Amino acid sequence: MLRSVCRFGIGFAFLIALLSPAPAQDGKRPPKGKPKEPPRKEEPERRDDYREFFKKPETVKEYWRALKFEMEVGRPDLAARHLHGLLSLKPTDEQLLEIEEQEGGLAPFLALGNLRKWDDNPKADAQAKKDIQELITAVSAALKNRLGNRERLAVFARRLASDDPDERSFALKELYRSGALAIPPIIDVLREAKGDDRLRVLEYLPKLGRDTVPPLVAALDIDDNELRFDLLDVLKRRGAVEAVPFLWHLAGSPKLPAALHARAKEVLAYLLETTPGRLQTPKVALTREAERYYRHQVRFEEPERVVVWRWDGKQIVSGWPKAPTIPASKAEEHYGLRFAREALDIDPGYRPAQLVFLALALEKSLEPAGNDSPLGRGPTSATELLTKINPDLAVAVLERALTDQRVGVILGTAKALGDLGEVRANRPSGRGEPALVRALNYPDRRVQFVAADALLRIPGPPSHSATHRVVDVLRRQAASDPAARVLVADADRDRANLVAGGLKKAGFEAVVAGTGREAMQLLHKSADIDAVFVDAGIALPELPFLLGQLRGDPDAAVLPVFVTVPPFKDPRRAAEVERKARRTAENYRDVRVMLATTDPATLQRLVVEGLAAEMGRPLSEAERKGGAAAADRVKRLLAERMSHIDRALVWLGKIATGQVPGYDPRPAAETLIAALREGKGGREARQLVIEAVGRLPGPQPQRELAAVLLDPMRPAPLRLTAATELLRHVQQHGPTLAAAEVRSLADLAAARDTPADLRGKVALVLTALRPDARTSGDRLRGYTPVPPGGK
Repeated sequence: MLRSVCRFGIGFAFLIALLSPAPAQDGKRPPKGKPKEPPRKEEPERRDDYREFFKKPETVKEYWRALKFEMEVGRPDLAARHLHGLLSLKPTDEQLLEIEEQEGGLAPFLALGNLRKWDDNPKADAQAKKDIQELITAVSAALKNRLGNRERLAVFARRLASDDPDERSFALKELYRSGALAIPPIIDVLREAKGDDRLRVLEYLPKLGRDTVPPLVAALDIDDNELRFDLLDVLKRRGAVEAVPFLWHLAGSPKLPAALHARAKEVLAYLLETTPGRLQTPKVALTREAERYYRHQVRFEEPERVVVWRWDGKQIVSGWPKAPTIPASKAEEHYGLRFAREALDIDPGYRPAQLVFLALALEKSLEPAGNDSPLGRGPTSATELLTKINPDLAVAVLERALTDQRVGVILGTAKALGDLGEVRANRPSGRGEPALVRALNYPDRRVQFVAADALLRIPGPPSHSATHRVVDVLRRQAASDPAARVLVADADRDRANLVAGGLKKAGFEAVVAGTGREAMQLLHKSADIDAVFVDAGIALPELPFLLGQLRGDPDAAVLPVFVTVPPFKDPRRAAEVERKARRTAENYRDVRVMLATTDPATLQRLVVEGLAAEMGRPLSEAERKGGAAAADRVKRLLAERMSHIDRALVWLGKIATGQVPGYDPRPAAETLIAALREGKGGREARQLVIEAVGRLPGPQPQRELAAVLLDPMRPAPLRLTAATELLRHVQQHGPTLAAAEVRSLADLAAARDTPADLRGKVALVLTALRPDARTSGDRLRGYTPVPPGGK
């Protein structure tokens, strides 16, 4: 044999030598024939000629083998061609599953999906990445269709009860591959099985994977105590510690038999490695579990896609018909309310469970819209619940939310207490000031305004400590502009104006302050500042002191703050300033340090992200990439502000006209006059503002009312109201209008196009403006002629 191989090798080499062209010799003419062209640069000569002897793939399996080979020898570009060829055959689910089973799972496919580069050619590389994602999706879908097929799983579930051990082992293997999906049909078989068949099924349940625990736990909700006993034994044999929270209800529910209580406590003690006598009381343990979800202490493997297994009354299912998975927030709501409800099932009067249930329900009901527009929105099912419970409980929830700093709960509870007109919310508690009064100074302007609104709707005299603060909150809200505004604090005015220009292009109004003191004054003036940009070198006061004031002031504590480091020619100087600013910012919540920029896109993203966080609903990854998200957030912010401005003006008008006694409107006089000039608010607000200005002392109200009366662009009803209030003010305080203003009123009364009712009102005003005898005498006495010799 060896001799034959050697002869063949020698003969083959000789044949190759004969057929090969003779090499060119130095000084000799090259051989005749077409000269051999050098390889092109764009197609370098490759040492892969041996692939010419390969058989071209024709089937799905052959393409996969060729793909794997090229990946093993480091040629992903050639592997990509086989991948494309495989997909061109449109493989069936069976063909894909055969490869998946041969490879031992999805891991090899997923590894290919993580490959960063397939080919140097960008177009070919993009096509390969698209192809591998298509293949992964197809294999995953095929796997899901096969492993999740309920009828197929039901067949294997029934085989677990077979007399044949080999058949049971094969069924277990197939069910194991299906994971959690195998449990619903197994539970169906278990509920029907009796005697030895039931024991065989129970024997194999603990051998399934860890992912089968959630549907097993869901089966405990089935009203079948025999099944519950069996499942408790399965969970104990598995050592399923993760099932502990779901066993407390079985250990304490008064609706279940004592024997089941004892068995559940025995399993709990085993899993918690203690004795039944040292276990917590079930209602306490369930309330603590609910607290964990309320405080966001439970971590989910995939926060965006949480799978919830439950008993829907007929079968064990995953998720809901239109929501197979839910985000972490909804999962917190589902499980938190479940455990709190189970605690109340054991003891309906248990106050801690009531508190956490109501707080969680309120927070989650307001969360989808990010806690914005709390006054303009209709009631949710959770806020309606507040009207049906003991008001003391609602007050207790508000006090707890203020301590826990849960803005959503505060907003919902404060609004509900105002809707109820609950007097007890305005009474001192054991902690000192009433809960709503405490909310007036909470470092969130929405909370402050909702608390002020609620206090004004509660009958009876106001709390003495709240009267001034309520008017101040209303004043700041009413003085706001219905636009998104950003404060820029920088001693360098030119630099500050450049940033302001970038903010304007980004869709925001900007106000500039040259010192820290000026910045704080602007923040206190109104409630329409949405973010603050502070230069790292700010003075009067310097950065550490200014940040302390910002975070300690209830009117600015939650605003997004950005400390900007200006550009320096010396990079070492810039680095030093940035390090110092970061060390300072670390001491304060939600303060970001960044290099100064005037780029509108960057400024818009920063402000919108800050606003989203302040509203209680941070932007998702998808929202960050889309420009529509920024516009939507700003639009919602402005809608909320418009609503609050209008409501604040209505309340100030009612306070000034005596409809809401106990409050002093004078600190808001300038705000009311400014609102009158600008025509702020809706119809009711503008009407009340005119009436409010008419109640203010001094000469200015008459001038402002006359201006409204003389303005032909104002609606006729408002001009009539202005005339009525001007007449009242003149009669009460005497005329203070200038002669030119009186002449304008006379011209208005004489004009033919002036409506008759308005002409009549103006005539009464003109009559009131004529001084009476006493006034005339006082003016005569005050007259002094020019002295002799004078000019």
